[in-house]
Amino acid sequence: MSSAPDSKTTIGTKLRRPGIGTRLANWIRAWYWLVSIVLIFISLGLGFVGYREYLGPQATAFDALYKTFKIAGLGADVTGNVPWTLEVSRFATPLLFAHAVFLGLGALFRERYNLARLLWWRNHIVICGLGKQGLLLAKSLREQGHREVVIDNEHGNAYGDEFRFRDIILLHGNAQDLFVLRRAAAHRARFLFALTGNDGQNAEIAMQSRATIGDGATQL
Repeated sequence: MSSAPDSKTTIGTKLRRPGIGTRLANWIRAWYWLVSIVLIFISLGLGFVGYREYLGPQATAFDALYKTFKIAGLGADVTGNVPWTLEVSRFATPLLFAHAVFLGLGALFRERYNLARLLWWRNHIVICGLGKQGLLLAKSLREQGHREVVIDNEHGNAYGDEFRFRDIILLHGNAQDLFVLRRAAAHRARFLFALTGNDGQNAEIAMQSRATIGDGATQL
């Protein structure tokens, strides 16, 4: 957090460019829910094909479909020579459904989960203000592989939903509040950007950020 003339150069040298692994991880993170849903349908499709073969020509497609959906509840009661498609499905489908439930519960308790994560974060980036400028900066830095916390005072901000798919922590609160900055672990951050659109508020955020540092050493 510096106003020196070479601050942009300093930031540029410390922000690394994303590698192939980072870009792949960002793609998976952005399309995580879609990939999970596609995998569930693929697994169910394998189960349907497997049951059609396992039950034989005397069974109808509805019989196979009914038994396929029972797989999700560990109801694949099969013995003997089981087709490989059904074998894969009866193990993969319950795991995929359990994973989806876990993600759903995680979304319900996301705020508490994120606060617990912040207890261990260091050298991350804090962005105060979720306007268009803050959104573009957050997305750009995340694509470079940096961990970020965004503080915004609007609970109903239209940009907030985008962060859930990018693993960016969004905290609701006033960034001028010393308590909120400490929750964001600003005193352990590498950079802090004040982008509220109000110069007076940005200056106050800067002053409060200095207060979180105290007399201790910091890289902020």
